[in-house]
Amino acid sequence: MKKLSFMFAYALVAGALMLVNFAGSADASDRSGRQPQTGGLRKPDGAPASTLININNIAGWVRNDGWSARIPSSGNSGVFFPRGTAAAIFQDGIVWGGNVNDGGSQVLRVGGQTYSIGTIGGRIISPGVAANPNDADVRVYRIRRDYKTADLKKDAAEFFEKGLNAVTAGDIATIRAQYETDWNEWPAAQGAPYYDRDSNRTYTAGVDEPGVADADQVIWFVCNDLNIGRTLALYGSNPIGLELQVTLWGYDRTDPLANVYFKKFTFIYKGTSTTPPNATITDMYVGQWSDPDMGDAGDDFAGSDVPLSLVYVYNGGPSDVEYAKFGLKPPAVGYDFLQGPLVNGAPTDSAVFGLKRRYGKKNLPMTAAFYFASGSAISDPPFTREGTIQWYNLLRGLIPIGGAPFVHPSVPGATKFWLDGDVVAGTGRLDGVIQAPSDRRIGACSGPFTMARGDTQEVVVGVVAGIGTDYKNSITVMKNNDIAVQNAYNDLFDLPKAPPSPKVKGIALNKQIVLDWGSDLASVRASEDYNRKGYKFEGYNVYQLPSPSASFSQAIKLATFDLQGNGIRTIYDDLFDVGLGIIIRVVKQTGTDS
Repeated sequence: MKKLSFMFAYALVAGALMLVNFAGSADASDRSGRQPQTGGLRKPDGAPASTLININNIAGWVRNDGWSARIPSSGNSGVFFPRGTAAAIFQDGIVWGGNVNDGGSQVLRVGGQTYSIGTIGGRIISPGVAANPNDADVRVYRIRRDYKTADLKKDAAEFFEKGLNAVTAGDIATIRAQYETDWNEWPAAQGAPYYDRDSNRTYTAGVDEPGVADADQVIWFVCNDLNIGRTLALYGSNPIGLELQVTLWGYDRTDPLANVYFKKFTFIYKGTSTTPPNATITDMYVGQWSDPDMGDAGDDFAGSDVPLSLVYVYNGGPSDVEYAKFGLKPPAVGYDFLQGPLVNGAPTDSAVFGLKRRYGKKNLPMTAAFYFASGSAISDPPFTREGTIQWYNLLRGLIPIGGAPFVHPSVPGATKFWLDGDVVAGTGRLDGVIQAPSDRRIGACSGPFTMARGDTQEVVVGVVAGIGTDYKNSITVMKNNDIAVQNAYNDLFDLPKAPPSPKVKGIALNKQIVLDWGSDLASVRASEDYNRKGYKFEGYNVYQLPSPSASFSQAIKLATFDLQGNGIRTIYDDLFDVGLGIIIRVVKQTGTDS
């Protein structure tokens, strides 16, 4: 049952500027020993090849060929949490495998993206025919509704990999112009999601609107596996003829949705030039693979939570050298299979597909979760045909070499969920029993399912994070965030949004700052008259952040102005010491406050 009132908080910033860290803690070379497939942020024609999902507390890079969670220009770690601090993920990708019944010499095939990228940018136009990756529309697209008025300085700093104080007006103008271009050129005809405002199932620019799930930022690109050079270089498999459409989205909020971004992978089996119409992929599995680096790469542990369909990384001890530089305890970051592949179910079952309910179907949960340590007996599969065999074993929760079941020394019996113990309680299958803290790989898998030529499947993964009072409490916070994220997904994002932000004026005095958010009566009414889906405006919280680039988890609450309806229209609350030699005087000139 929803609350009848809800307090939406606004962070009003005071403090010194801090440089945005994008150096990363990982070496740019691949853990596999390969040279990374780095590249510029833009294609030769000037179109963007790479961009960031960076609307809230977690930020990550992505490239239009599937390279993910790694800075394209340098190869360094590319997912940051809290945003603007240390890196949490070195690289990630989606991996698939199954028995391809198309008459080809290889039946078992594996594809996707790990350290090597087995896909190339562009859709499949017809069986065996891919779009030219040099075409202008083969790129990454990124939109946000408020691009015309949003403060894009931090966005520009992250995209151009520079400190906030180095960002120029030209940098900001470039980011804003790209948002506008992507909005106007949104590739709905290729499969990019949009709101069908006129309900005619056809995208009409100016009538329909780009976007998905009422998100504040959306990224979309499409890639395919038809390039045999790439698929063989990955794990020695021939192309299948899969088109992969990827949608990322996030929310600019201060609740648990501030600590997640979503990734939807839409698979369309279009086939190669020799694929017969009756071809199928049977016993197919998908896996979300990640090489996480929780700050320093050399002191990590891994875990999983089966009921939550979650696999995650956390620090192997109370402190991490990279996060300590920011005065932070180590966070925890995980991957949640929010929506597994669609399969037939009972008449009473229901599933989610295309963010709509499908009855008589069900979504598979996470069916396996694996981990291994760099340099251990279980290690990265080789980039040969043997790699296909090893990866298919991992996708099914088996030891990669030989395919034997995994047995943890602490718990009798085989399991497909290698580290499903309770870290906080210290019970069950835990990391640290087999190997000491070190560089980890993790994976969450789901299957089996079948695809016939022409079929479409989709899975949705949430990249969810949390930071707490210590490294174990961060796991608890992350899981609590994940529960809220899964609930939001189950509700198909039919969620209340925060009321419009108040228009705040800041006046600098001698060791004082006056903050006035009551002078614009229209803005006050827009905030204080808010009432949506049972949630009503209740009051203002005033927070102090150590810097403009700090995350909300670092905020200190200075004052609360609770709506009481007592008719008071002017409030002065003086002398809030914010700890940086600055005193804030809060001024609220209109509305009703306690």
